[in-house]
Amino acid sequence: MNRLLIILCSVTLLVTCLAMTWQQEESPGVVLPGDSQRIARRDFMRSKLMYSQLILEGLTTHNFDMINEAISNMKMVTEGELWVAVDDDPEYLELTADFRKAATRLQEAVDTKSVDGTAMRFYQLNTTCIDCHQYIRGRGYKL
Repeated sequence: MNRLLIILCSVTLLVTCLAMTWQQEESPGVVLPGDSQRIARRDFMRSKLMYSQLILEGLTTHNFDMINEAISNMKMVTEGELWVAVDDDPEYLELTADFRKAATRLQEAVDTKSVDGTAMRFYQLNTTCIDCHQYIRGRGYKL
């Protein structure tokens, strides 16, 4: 089971690093009129990434309180007005619902104090993020 945890944490760390690199490449050097909403959304989504990193830290240190707090904060992020990138796209709304369900399942796994179960649910949560970001980019939407 420790091997599974190491693999899941490694994959999660890799995905996080790739996401951060992608975000930095997408960061504009100059703010143009009309870009302020996009920049606000990008910074908003980075907060989700920060909470994801705290969850990973909590997993590696077996700090379930840290994980629980990060999940709670991450769930609050999904309730903000900047969360909804495309409010009239049913597929996007379904992906958002999938993320929220995965966050709830992750929180339930934390309650069991099982590192392996929590790591698996964290991996599933990250998968919902990747799926949604691929969908958004594939449709030409700007985050």
